[in-house]
Amino acid sequence: RDRFGWLYHSLIVDVGGHDGDGFGSSLDLKGDLLVIGSPTYMTDIGKAGCVTVWRRNSMDIWQVEERLLAQDRVEGDNFGTSVSLDSSGEMLVGSPGRDTNGIDSGLAIHYSGGQDGWFETARFGSFVAQPGDRFGTSVGLVENHAFIGSPYSSFSGPFSGQVVSYRRSNSIWILQPFLNPDPGSSGTGFGATLAIEGNLLAVGAPMDMGTEAMPSGSVNIYRYQQEWIFESSLQG
Repeated sequence: RDRFGWLYHSLIVDVGGHDGDGFGSSLDLKGDLLVIGSPTYMTDIGKAGCVTVWRRNSMDIWQVEERLLAQDRVEGDNFGTSVSLDSSGEMLVGSPGRDTNGIDSGLAIHYSGGQDGWFETARFGSFVAQPGDRFGTSVGLVENHAFIGSPYSSFSGPFSGQVVSYRRSNSIWILQPFLNPDPGSSGTGFGATLAIEGNLLAVGAPMDMGTEAMPSGSVNIYRYQQEWIFESSLQG
């Protein structure tokens, strides 16, 4: 970006990829660090997905730092469907196709590291994700808070969606109250997308009907005040 606007800089291509990998399905950027999801990347056991980590060098060129694969990967995991970077050198990766607690219940994996390597440090989803929830379709990570979207959860109504939140205390991730659409909601896709900055969280529900005959979508805004409090809703 210069004072006149946005200028084309470079094209990033996964030279170790394959046709149909879905490279670029998700991404996040923090400073000189870029992570890109390929949820249908062909691994040794089939299309399980991967995340590539890129770092910009002193010549302003993006180079692959590491390719992350789930250690116990299974075909259809969709690992890398969502990614989120925290500025402190941590990463959260969604794998909504993982059959953790049943078919497509989903999983999210937390990594810590940097130029010396990335290491799995936590997993989310056990005892929370239900069959078909697609837990991990979206993820958000900031400091000691982690969010994972389950847009097909039926907790508040058929396929209404849900966001599961965690807070870290003394290196332990503690489950927090769920974020849900209004009771009785149906098919809203709540949690399909997430965005977080500071003490504000935005949750997308792209299939929310609102008052329209066709899905117009909505976004709920939450603010952290010792817990995440609903603040307002934006309607499509």
